[in-house]
Amino acid sequence: AGLYLLAVLAVGATLSLNPGAALFALIAMSAWHFGEGYGRWAPTRPVLQILTRVVVGGAPVLLFPWTVPEGTSSPLLPWLSVGALQAWRGVGLLWLALFFIWFALFGLPQPRAHRYAWAELVGVGLLNLSLSPPMAFALYFGAYHAPVHIWRVWRSGLDRRSATLPGPALWWAIAAVAALTILLGTMLWKSLHEPTAQPAGFADSVRWLIVALAALTLPHLVLIGTCARMLSPVWNPD
Repeated sequence: AGLYLLAVLAVGATLSLNPGAALFALIAMSAWHFGEGYGRWAPTRPVLQILTRVVVGGAPVLLFPWTVPEGTSSPLLPWLSVGALQAWRGVGLLWLALFFIWFALFGLPQPRAHRYAWAELVGVGLLNLSLSPPMAFALYFGAYHAPVHIWRVWRSGLDRRSATLPGPALWWAIAAVAALTILLGTMLWKSLHEPTAQPAGFADSVRWLIVALAALTLPHLVLIGTCARMLSPVWNPD
């Protein structure tokens, strides 16, 4: 836990010097993390597994820039370079090309083998078509990614018939994390509904939010990547 906290602080201090780099680092890390397979798809060759991972994980963060109007992004992200949104969209075009390659070679010929990938892709697509970009991502992350991830961690403990914490301590830990999450979420919700008379202050809040998320994502990605085999449905400690 101490190393994890130090990693968050070190990454946050580094990325605070360049919030634009923090945004693109967050996009790259999120695309890689959201596409973790957990045994749901396992092509025989590593390159195919990586392609599926990038296509599935990239959808929540690379469909986003295509649904954000230029006039909306400029006041919220004034600290980015002029071509940042265009660069984001360019990466989105690359993702779209990879999606069509995946679709032609694997998604369409083997729909049953990639049913979990299709479920996530269709769900993310529908969210982005029907809701604003921030709400689409919030629902993907808060109503799907995070709860399913917590369930995987819980299931892995049950499968191994062991626990690192006794029962009461585990429940107190869950309650504390839930309370902290609700508190921080409420603070963020209130800040987003403040009068927009000070757009500079709001933009600065968005900047620091992106830096904080990027700082949290890197150690989280490393930890989950290390534990991905354990969090998969079938896990053999040998």
